[in-house]
Amino acid sequence: MIVPFQLSVLFCLLLGVGVAQVAAPNELETTYNAAMRAFGEGKWNEAAAGLETVISSVTDADGASKLAPLIYTQGAAYFNAGNYGKALDSFRIYLSRYPQAERAAEVRMAAARAMLMNKDQEGAAKLFAQIEGIPAMRDEALLARAECHRLLGQPVEQAAVLEKLIAPQIRSRSQAGGGLILAEFYLERKEPEKALRVLEALAGRVGVVENVIALNGLMVRLGDEFAQKKRYPEALSAYRRVRSRGDLISFQRDRISSMERRKQASAPSASGGASAVPTSGTVETDLAAAKKLLTDFEKLPDYWPALLFRMGSAYYEAGQKWEALVVFDRLLADFPDAGDGEPTHYAALVCASELFLGARTLRLCESYLRKYPEGPNAETAGYLGGVTALQANDAAGAENRFREILERQPKSRFREEMRFLLGNALFMKGALAEARAEYQQYLKDYPSGSFREEVVYRQALAFIYEGKYAEALPAFAAYLQDFPDGSFAADAEYRRMLCLYAGSSYNEIVTEAGAWEKRFPNNPILGEVLSLLGDAHAELNRPVQAAMAYTRAFRSASSDEVLNYALLQAGAQWRKQGNWAEVSRLFENFVRERPGHPSVVTAMYWIGKAKAREGKTEEAKVFLVQSLQPYLNDPQRESVEQLLQQLAQLCVRPTPSTGGASYDAVAELRKQLEPLRSGAAATGKARFLYAEAQLLPLIKRGDEVPKIWKEIEIQFVPEELSPAILAEVGDFLRTGGNREAAGKVYEVLRDKHPKSAYLDAAYVGLGEITLGAGDAREALRLFQTAANEVPGSRLREAMIGQSKAQYELALYDDARKGFQTIAGYREWRGEATALAMFYLGEIEFKQRRYPESIAHYQRVFVAYQKYPVWTARAYLRCAEAFDKLNRRQEAVNHLREFLRNEKLKDSPDRARAEKMLSDWKAL
Repeated sequence: MIVPFQLSVLFCLLLGVGVAQVAAPNELETTYNAAMRAFGEGKWNEAAAGLETVISSVTDADGASKLAPLIYTQGAAYFNAGNYGKALDSFRIYLSRYPQAERAAEVRMAAARAMLMNKDQEGAAKLFAQIEGIPAMRDEALLARAECHRLLGQPVEQAAVLEKLIAPQIRSRSQAGGGLILAEFYLERKEPEKALRVLEALAGRVGVVENVIALNGLMVRLGDEFAQKKRYPEALSAYRRVRSRGDLISFQRDRISSMERRKQASAPSASGGASAVPTSGTVETDLAAAKKLLTDFEKLPDYWPALLFRMGSAYYEAGQKWEALVVFDRLLADFPDAGDGEPTHYAALVCASELFLGARTLRLCESYLRKYPEGPNAETAGYLGGVTALQANDAAGAENRFREILERQPKSRFREEMRFLLGNALFMKGALAEARAEYQQYLKDYPSGSFREEVVYRQALAFIYEGKYAEALPAFAAYLQDFPDGSFAADAEYRRMLCLYAGSSYNEIVTEAGAWEKRFPNNPILGEVLSLLGDAHAELNRPVQAAMAYTRAFRSASSDEVLNYALLQAGAQWRKQGNWAEVSRLFENFVRERPGHPSVVTAMYWIGKAKAREGKTEEAKVFLVQSLQPYLNDPQRESVEQLLQQLAQLCVRPTPSTGGASYDAVAELRKQLEPLRSGAAATGKARFLYAEAQLLPLIKRGDEVPKIWKEIEIQFVPEELSPAILAEVGDFLRTGGNREAAGKVYEVLRDKHPKSAYLDAAYVGLGEITLGAGDAREALRLFQTAANEVPGSRLREAMIGQSKAQYELALYDDARKGFQTIAGYREWRGEATALAMFYLGEIEFKQRRYPESIAHYQRVFVAYQKYPVWTARAYLRCAEAFDKLNRRQEAVNHLREFLRNEKLKDSPDRARAEKMLSDWKAL
């Protein structure tokens, strides 16, 4: 920008200057003063004409030598009037007459500017180049020369001059201005690396940057340029340097305040008068420009939402999806009404989906469809909602979403896939008949659809899961006819054999299994097919063939589930024949072939058992102790406890080498374990005590077992214990009333051993503690987890706890079903049956069905007197039920029967029975 000259000159010509005869000195002075007045008022042409009169009136050499200020002022007047040719003439006269004058450099700069404005860019560039050598004018001259090259269409030369301008570092406003021009130049030429270097230099010297708003904009453009080149780290680095709108406004206001203070400090004093030196009024001009820049900027909308979206997009494209989601979440939270939020909402949705954040994805899908039901991504949002629910195993949620979207978006491009996935959701939900109907609808709508093969396969599979094996056979045959080499052909053939097994067609399985193996020799489910072949031979009472098939199965198994099943079934077939030598050989081969497998310890258990059954008890002991050594201190090896149990069993009775009247089974166990003690860590030492706890009940000293659990609790921290011991110690503490300590033990079992076979003990124990604390709803969740998600050795306790929690929550129908199942389960006959019967009575009592409750209570104290706790409670509640029916005498009779019962003489409930009789005056 060319700033107009505003010059003021004193009429300082000395007396005696020669003038033309046409004008008297007083007239010349009047002309001069009028010209200067016109200059001060911005009447440039009038000022120039007056000064021309004065200058041309000076004729003698001495006077002409003192006209320099007037000639400079005249050139300035012409320049400001836009008469650049005349201005250039004046400046050339000045330089020719006064080449060494004090102001010669300033006039040369003015002449160069006049050339530039007169469109002589080439001449101006040369003159600016000469001026660059003057330190005080270097920056201004370089900046102006760069402008000349730009106008001449010489970008390379322009960039070279600007690079020279900002070197070695930016210190002045002119350099900063040139830096902004240079950075923009590089961005226009798609050279972001060079632009970055310049912008970093500017950011480091922001105090001299007149237009920080422009610098901010260039940073955004730099980020965009890197993003277009897929250089996302550099793009993000640029975006992070962008200042917020509030920061820029604050910065600009501070700058304006500083400029106003500078203007005030540079104002002439009242006594000073006008300067004889030509000066430019750039402070006022710059101040006005700064204020206008701020005013215009404040009128613009906030750019921060757009910047955040750019940053989120860059993070996403860089593969940093967590960071992208954080940015998009912030954008949605901080700027909910900023422009069009649809792209941001959708971007957040996509990030959450790809990060497998099921709950958040579902929320974003729902909110997107609520806010933008006709949005450009509504189809995708609807589809993703269903898919996400399906991935989260929320079959019901997936079903509802797919049905809703299929109805709401009949022309969705995802319609075919959603129809298919709706069937899958129903399949997962267990609504198999509905799933088959949905698959049938798919085949009707899309007879040549992309998912046709899987749909036909799943239709057949649904029959199997429904237990409809007869219907499944032709369905799988239909699949194999249409897709003989399909993706599911091997599995379909295997499923057909399962149907044959259900129909007792064992010989057909033997034939088809051989054909299957020839056709699919390296298929991953070979182990399952061979296991089924072993099952068929076992049903045909061919134990040798069955054992051989199972042996091949575990060696071919692709999962531990199949391997363990086949290995144990092979052992069972050899045991069925009493061939313990083969049992030992089987498991010894397994240990040799799979030394690092988790089931090795189980195999060692059977090897030891086989040796014992062969009469090699002492050899079995030695083998078990040797087998324990590598795994003793590993709490994850849960089969160690099995080995210890077996060793304890072998120590119960003396052998010829250990016999005698003074035989001490505990001492024998300790002697066998002695070689392991030196290498035992805390886990191993706790296991030594566990082994004794297993032995004591076998030698009729079971009352000493609680002392061992107490010793373990005192000596070791829970983190040092194996899952089996944690379960035992937790139960010991809980039943002893120390619920807080028990809870900590169960939590370690739950959190440190999530794949343990004893995991359900943790959930059952925590459920009992929670139920005892009065939180039946949380207890129900814990018991349901134990029963349904991690069922193990505590399934009975989990079922009992679940039913008790349902009872406490007044979910009587559910509780009744649970207790009926417990009471009817043959393997659980005993105290669990008595408990279940009592609670069935309680359920009826709570619903005021007293006759029905009495029937259950009576069954308890008639059939289960072996369990005095429940017998006593049943007597009391039965009496209360009779009393509710106004049958007081029968109630009294039951309480008296309770008090006469010798088995209940120590019952803590006797006092209550006596009080009830006393209250009824029947004692």
